[in-house]
Amino acid sequence: MKDYSVNDIPQLHILGRTGSCKQKKMLPLFWTGSGIECRLKSGSLWVELESSYSIYEPWVSVRLNGSQVARFIVERGRRWYCLYQNVSSEKERTVQLLKDTQPMPDDPDHVLILHALRVTDNAEFLPVAAKKLVMEFVGDSITTGEGLAGTPDEMEWLPSWMTTHHNYACLTAQELDADFRIVSQSGWGIVTGWDNNIHNNIPAYYRQVCGVVPGGYYERLGARNLYDFSVSPADVVVINLGTNDEVAFSQNAWIDPSDGRAYKMSLDETGQPCSSDTEKITVGVKSFLHTVHESNPNAYLFWCFGMCDVPLLSPCIRRSVSEYKQEDNNSRVSVVELPSMSLEKENEHGSRCHPGPVTHLRAAQRIVEAVKSVL
Repeated sequence: MKDYSVNDIPQLHILGRTGSCKQKKMLPLFWTGSGIECRLKSGSLWVELESSYSIYEPWVSVRLNGSQVARFIVERGRRWYCLYQNVSSEKERTVQLLKDTQPMPDDPDHVLILHALRVTDNAEFLPVAAKKLVMEFVGDSITTGEGLAGTPDEMEWLPSWMTTHHNYACLTAQELDADFRIVSQSGWGIVTGWDNNIHNNIPAYYRQVCGVVPGGYYERLGARNLYDFSVSPADVVVINLGTNDEVAFSQNAWIDPSDGRAYKMSLDETGQPCSSDTEKITVGVKSFLHTVHESNPNAYLFWCFGMCDVPLLSPCIRRSVSEYKQEDNNSRVSVVELPSMSLEKENEHGSRCHPGPVTHLRAAQRIVEAVKSVL
């Protein structure tokens, strides 16, 4: 058997928006869907992974020639894991190792690092075929894939219910033969989290590699650095945000512990969002579209919603995107309403009251149609 550092394999294809610590010969994997893809001839393949966490353990998935063959917890510490073994070394295989779980702001010790690969002595690494597109997916728990693992009666908030398997982002990328990266956080929104926490909004951290987790550990791994969008420019950016902003209207006020101020998305006497809060969403949508376009100047932008119904905010989102198109003179942006999980049959539900695999598949089909219509 022979070991290779992640930096010793030029054919190794990096997936997702990851950290880079080349001087330390390691690859930090932060976001859902981050990982590696390699094409090789080898009778076995092992990976050396390092994990730490205090509360929420990292999970990974293994795909062999496009089919998921394994899913497991990466235990604390640094150790070797077998992805496959005892097969013919003459046959080419394409392997993906993907992080299933999102970054965990409530557990700054939650970290996953890839150090090395181990193959048979006569192994040969081959170039991974170039994809037709590069896609980025920005969202919340739906894009994280929360609820795609576990039965509908599982309600605890656990990383075990998060997975890239059946995830609409992965399905879309597979259908369009696209590279993809995911930037998503469960419970976060355009301007506020589900609980009215104004700091839990994706746009505030979009330009960073992975700035959503506090603490020095992530900073040392390069998570606070500005992401270099020019390395793998996106052709398409799919934004799937707004569900948690809608939920915030039905939640109690959030008190900022730093200054004691209360924040609350509120409804007026007719049961509709107050004009001041509608304005917050409008400004948030337009500002974020401007940021995404500035970061990805050649990409077509799709603002999606609907996998979880957002009746309060859908008119506002549509109007905001339309206003942005006029104000920024950008015709390469569209709204795509996705099929709702309300269409699911009883046996199709995901865990934690989240969309199940059928809804993710329907969403992927809708996005594929939208992308093909413009590219």
